Amino acid sequence: MSRTKRGKVSVTPRLRVGLFTLGILALIGALWVKVFTVQYLQGGGFTKLAKQQQLTEEKLLGERGDIYFRDISTEEHVVAAIDNVSYDVIVNPKQIANLREPRKSTVREKTVTVLSRVVPDTSAEEVKNALSKEDDAWVRIAEDVDSKHVKQARNKDLQGVKFNRKAARTYPNDELGAHLLGFVSSPKPKTRKGRYGVEQEYQDVLQGKAGREKKRTTPNGFWVATRKKHLEKPQDGNDVVLTVDQNIQYKLEQTLKNVYTEQDARQAFGAIMNPETGEIYAMAKQPTFNPNTYSEVNNSNTFLNPIVNSSFEPGSIFKPLTMAVGLDTDTITPQTTYEDKGSVEVGEYTIENVVGAQGTQTMTQVLENSLNTGTVFVENKVGHRTFRSYLRSFGLDRPTGVDLPGETTGTIDNLTAVESDKLDRLDSEFATASFGKGISVTPIRMLTAFSAIVNDGKMPQPHVLKTKLSKEGEEQTPDLGDEKRIFSKETSQKLSKMLVSVVDNGFGENAAVEGYRVGGKTGTSQKLDESGEYTEDRTIHSFIEFATLQDPQYVMLLSVDVPQGQYANRTVVPPAGKLNRFLLNYFNIKPDRPSQTNNDSD
Repeated sequence: MSRTKRGKVSVTPRLRVGLFTLGILALIGALWVKVFTVQYLQGGGFTKLAKQQQLTEEKLLGERGDIYFRDISTEEHVVAAIDNVSYDVIVNPKQIANLREPRKSTVREKTVTVLSRVVPDTSAEEVKNALSKEDDAWVRIAEDVDSKHVKQARNKDLQGVKFNRKAARTYPNDELGAHLLGFVSSPKPKTRKGRYGVEQEYQDVLQGKAGREKKRTTPNGFWVATRKKHLEKPQDGNDVVLTVDQNIQYKLEQTLKNVYTEQDARQAFGAIMNPETGEIYAMAKQPTFNPNTYSEVNNSNTFLNPIVNSSFEPGSIFKPLTMAVGLDTDTITPQTTYEDKGSVEVGEYTIENVVGAQGTQTMTQVLENSLNTGTVFVENKVGHRTFRSYLRSFGLDRPTGVDLPGETTGTIDNLTAVESDKLDRLDSEFATASFGKGISVTPIRMLTAFSAIVNDGKMPQPHVLKTKLSKEGEEQTPDLGDEKRIFSKETSQKLSKMLVSVVDNGFGENAAVEGYRVGGKTGTSQKLDESGEYTEDRTIHSFIEFATLQDPQYVMLLSVDVPQGQYANRTVVPPAGKLNRFLLNYFNIKPDRPSQTNNDSD
């Protein structure tokens, strides 16, 4: 019989085993509860966080293509817009410090060697000092490193090193061609978007195609070198060469700036184009802006290009088109006469000339003296249906298709009767349309239609793109299609001579250049006020012209909006004459007559 001492508990071996087993089971149960909680209740969040921290996909932008002006005099390309791409070199000392030996020493040594040799102005000592900051996960060791050196460093697959890309669009000529070029904005990271002008129109051509890089990284974005990368290389954008000549563009801009300032005008705008090919040599507006500092512009209307983005009543610069209709339908000849009494009654309206009654006048004199009654006479003889048909052939109510964004259209809706067989109800509308009132056109459409006068009756396709250039040097020239014939070659020849007479003997005299036959037409159009009524003190002065009769190399339109001067032959014609002297010399155009005599006309 066994005995135990009082106050003590005796534990048998079997009981000890039972207690131990129970403890083990409790511990295992607790572990399973923890596993269940992490795996099933919290696992989705942890897994997502881990993936966010380790697997990343980075958008890689190719280099944006450059934009070039031409220099016709030297046959060279001149940079108009270019990307300045650079990189900041960043190291992660903490990531490298957390590696195990001997890998840590190997990575550190490789990083020091590669960066000190490849990155300009970076010594081995500087890299070592950066890597010694082992509590830091982000240390910049170099700024504004070019693409060439970064590519060399990237090829070494450095761990704990990243290259932050910076791209700045630069316009070396500042304001030159601003409304043609536009600018590039970055509405969100890794996104660059062309705004206005060529930058917007040829966004897809210039930007190329973005690439992708998938890789395992630290939370700070540094590549984990033990993991492989998946790289889809970006495609660089193509360069774009414009038809615009930098010297002509500069001269036009300076001319418009002077007109804008001298006339204290709302704006001044103009364009110069090849009447046969449709190549735009220059296009500008004042006031302008600097695309390098576009963000400082408060009013976005400043960026609009009125040559393409707006329409206006052309006034008397439209009269040559009315004459073209009369000549092409054999309704009139340059020598056809009518009796000008200074005014004409059309329905309940009286249409007057600015210069009063001129007596017996030929059609050439109608243009020389800018007689409203004369174009009313022509339209009346042609007939409303035929006249309207020609205006539609000119494309006045359609876009030209010029390769610039936001092209608007003019309108001839007022020449459409509710009932097509009752056009006589619109007699006054057709009468005023004959001298460019009550209808609207865009400046680019007006210039294109006018080109047909000196291009054997054919309208060209206006454009600013000369060619696309790949980074490998391959050229791609746009297909512009065929020119559209509007009237006959005979009509073109007759009307061209009539317009030369306007410069020789009419209101275009200040555009004349001795020894050359220059043709053109002035125009003044009234603007509407807030109530929709025409005003006497708010006008647009314009001059449209070509040079020369024998060898037409360019057509030109100059306009000034709300000038202080009263007549177009005083505000825009003299500047056109100065431009003519420059252009005739620049294009090396030979004189096409020995002398030119001008009469003093107002």
